[in-house]
Parts: sequence; C-alpha cells; structure tokens
Amino acid sequence: RGPRRHAGPPAGPPSNPQGGMLRAKSRQRQVLEQLASRHFLNDPSSDVRYEGVSDYGIPAPAESRGTNGGTDGKFASALGSSGTTLPLGLGADPVELGRLASFLEVPEDGPAPMPTPGELHRRRLREVQECDDIDAILETASDHLSLGRNELAMASYRRAMKVSFADVISVKRRLVEAKRRSAAAAGGGEADLTRRQERAFELSLLQVASRVADVHNNLGVLHELNGEYGRARASYADALEVYHNTCKRYEEAGDPDVDRTKANVERMENACASAGERRELHDRANRLAGDVARERSSGARRELLLRQREALRDALELEGSTIGPSHPASASTLIQMGKIDYELRRYDDAASGIRRAGDILATSLGGNHPRVGRALLLLASIYERRGDEISPAVRTGSGPATPSSRNVSGEAVSSDDAEL
Repeated sequence: RGPRRHAGPPAGPPSNPQGGMLRAKSRQRQVLEQLASRHFLNDPSSDVRYEGVSDYGIPAPAESRGTNGGTDGKFASALGSSGTTLPLGLGADPVELGRLASFLEVPEDGPAPMPTPGELHRRRLREVQECDDIDAILETASDHLSLGRNELAMASYRRAMKVSFADVISVKRRLVEAKRRSAAAAGGGEADLTRRQERAFELSLLQVASRVADVHNNLGVLHELNGEYGRARASYADALEVYHNTCKRYEEAGDPDVDRTKANVERMENACASAGERRELHDRANRLAGDVARERSSGARRELLLRQREALRDALELEGSTIGPSHPASASTLIQMGKIDYELRRYDDAASGIRRAGDILATSLGGNHPRVGRALLLLASIYERRGDEISPAVRTGSGPATPSSRNVSGEAVSSDDAEL
C-alpha cells in the first residue's frame, strides 16, 4: 500500500462546540469513507441513494435534480463535489472502483459472512494440521495458549511433536549414512569430507532433539494449566530423558533449561502427592459455600464465611508449598478468598488479594489471557462499588501485597453486593 501520506493541516478550524477535542478528517480519509459507503450502501442498479454518498458517475434521478441541472445536497459528495465528478480525480470507471474495493479489501460481491465459532475453530485446527513449519506451529500454539484456547494449543503442540520427531528420524538416517561413508573412506580428502558431514549431522541431531524436549516441556505446561498434574509430570520427565540421553545435557551443569525441567518434575511430584489434601480443602470450602447460600441469619452466615475462608487459606498455603505461590491455581484460590473478604466487608483485603491474583495470572499466562481480564473486571467492580471505603495505599497499589489475617467485625452484606 506504500507509505502513509499526511494530508497536512485542515484549511480552517473544525466546527466543534464540545471543546475542540475532535480533529477534522483528512481528505484521504473522507475519500475512503465515501468509497466504502458507495460500495456497501448504494446499489448501481437502483435509483435509491443514501444521504451524503456520492453517486460516483451514476446520474441522479430526475426528480432530485435542481433547476440548474445539478444534483441537490442529497446526492452531493461530502467533499463538496457533485454530479459525476469524483474527488481526487477518481473516475467512475468500474475498473478503478474495483481497484479501490481491492484496496479496501472488500470482495466484489460484498463482505463475506462472519464464520461461526465452530467454523473458526475447525479452520484454525485445519491450519495447524496442514502446517509443517515447526517454528510457525510453536508460535501458533503459544498464541492460542496466551488467549486461553487450550484445546487448539494442545492440537498445535501435538502437531509440533509429530513434525519434530520426523526431523529427528531424518537426521538420524543421514547421520548413519555419513558414518557408513566415513568408515568406508580410505583416507585423504574424501575421509575428511565425510567426517565433517558426520559432525554437522551430530550437531543437527542435538538441535532437533532439543526441539523435541522443548515440545515435551510445553505440553507439560499445558497439562499443568489444565490441572492434569500427573500428565504434566510425565511430559516434563520425557523432556528430561531427551536432554539426558540424546542431547547429553544434564542438571547442575549451568544449563537453565535442564535445571528448570528437573525442578518441574519434582514440583509435579509434590502436586500429585498433595492432590488429595488440596481437593479435600476445596471440597470443604464448596460445601460451606452451599451452606452460606442457604443461611438467612446474618450472624450464622458470617461464621460460615469465616470457616470457608479458613479452608481456602489452608488450601492456598498448601498450593504455595507444593505447586508454587505464583501458580494460576493459587490465583484462583486468592480470587475466591477475595470474594469472601468482600462479603465480609474487608474491602482492603478483597482488593489487594484480587490484585495479587491478577498479577500472578498476568505473569504466568500473559496479559492477554481471558482469566487476567476477568480478574481485572472483578477488581474494577470492587473499586466501582466500594472504592471510597478502600484505603489509599491499597488503591494505589502501595499497600500490602497479600490479604491480612486480621479479624474484622461486621455483618454479611446485602445480596446485591454479594453478587460480585
């Protein structure tokens, strides 16, 4: 499309009674709007025209022509041109209009219908399955994961594994052939050449095997986000095996990828070992939540909320010592505790806890993930409803990063505030 051209300052100040905040549209912008309006709104086969849209060379109906033969304001261009004169010297030739429609990326038969979510999902899945570029596949998988499309991310990583395994097999075959030729060479230049080829294939094998380990690690991350800690541990262990047996890379040797993978294996072992205890704590909190919903007495309701929060606090401590304090699972527990704090009128604790959860999710999942957006919306709702009751230190983010454990007297809030 070429470099963007600046239209320069407008001829005069815009008519803006609201305080001068609006800018005058450039001439090029007006032309494009006119052309887009003509394409979408005006039917050349009909006498019907829309207000403010030029007819672009199509004569106006006779009843709308003025006494001087020109068209009235209804058919005049917003640029001041009228009749069959196009702005900026553009003719009414259909070929020229087609070029402009192409520039605007508008199909000749009108805009294509928007695909349904199911059609879009199938199209994305087909694109992944047909791709053989490992780097493009991994980038696509990362994009899906950052937007919460875990199913598409899983399909992408599985496709990446298939492609990377094919690369490993191909390199191994060439390496075996290079070693055979090296053994058969009598010496001299030919032997040197085959030895160089052998070393090149060995280096290539290390690279493609490291890519396989990377894919195993990515699958482990995805299983972990899905709460499948046993599968996550198996994927991390597979990555560690590739590092050891094929890449000859080991932990505690200054290799951060291997050290991190080893730590992930141990962390998932702890997660699996503590799964039953964590599940029991969350089940207890859920049962208490049901009791809270049925309770009508404010005092009894408050006692149930405190017991529910205590169960979640214990779950959070266990999650921090096993899965990790910066894990998305810990953020989910913090959000549940924040909702309880809100209902208990502990607005500082509610805001700081949910803010911390949002920070954890943004760091672990990326700023564009839907869970980050939901946490921010929840925090915004607290500020909107109770912002004047939250301390300045918490509002500015300079207060405590974690909810306090202080006991605050108070009653259960109204049902409107409870629907946070």
